[in-house]
Amino acid sequence: KYYDIAIAFRTGYYADIVTYAVSAGKKYCWWHDGEAPDSQQKHDDLANQLLPFDRIVAVSEGCKSFLCELFDIPEYKYVVVPNIINQDKLRLMAERGNPYGNDKRYKIVTLCRFEPEKHLIDAVEVAAKLEGLLDYVWYMIGDGSEFERVAKKVKEYNLQSRIILTGRITNPYPFLSNADLMVHPSHAESLCLSVIEAMALGLPCVVVRSIGPESFIDDGINGILIEKGQEALFDGIMKTVSLGDSALDQIRQKAILTVLNDFSPNYVIKQFEKLIDGN
Repeated sequence: KYYDIAIAFRTGYYADIVTYAVSAGKKYCWWHDGEAPDSQQKHDDLANQLLPFDRIVAVSEGCKSFLCELFDIPEYKYVVVPNIINQDKLRLMAERGNPYGNDKRYKIVTLCRFEPEKHLIDAVEVAAKLEGLLDYVWYMIGDGSEFERVAKKVKEYNLQSRIILTGRITNPYPFLSNADLMVHPSHAESLCLSVIEAMALGLPCVVVRSIGPESFIDDGINGILIEKGQEALFDGIMKTVSLGDSALDQIRQKAILTVLNDFSPNYVIKQFEKLIDGN
């Protein structure tokens, strides 16, 4: 069959299928990664894979700028279409109970894949430093290749009553909506859906600076952006904990408004329609 447009939802196998096995007038490829290839060979392979596409779709302005610097590909090929966040659906899912019960401790949550670039070991190290300074419980939601290593570090510090490793959860949104703070220690994000979802639910977020979060977090206004490293992570948490109710309420309101303006279905669909129309 012949198609007007063929879309590869990411690089790799899917992009090759669209390039070599599909007949279409235009071909688009989405880019979701926040890190540069770890070798020159991978860099060259990706560049060759992307070059035939008519448009390369980045999920944030930061990601687009990153790609422009990374590859020798004409800038006109890059466009930005962020991911959709349906706030109404999130709220409905978030209302399905309170997973913390009557726990009165300060509730921190981290939601991500357990992979090296997420730097969850930093989070465990910082949790150990919080002992005696904050009566907290920290839920880390997700799984991945680093899960056992993180679990071992939690046990090493005897933090099993402080850090709860839940594994993957189908509906994590009650954990977000009933928490006091989200902490995202990842060093590389092209966008970061979990943080945007937390913001949509009005949860203050402490997030390590990278190309994705820099696109939508205004430090101190709708969230807290920090530099990489355990010291910055610790300081960011303590800074947020010390904020008064008025300052926190302003961050929550600005966060919700950011998601409503920049990631709502209506806004994102308009950007997608522009892409399809060739604009």
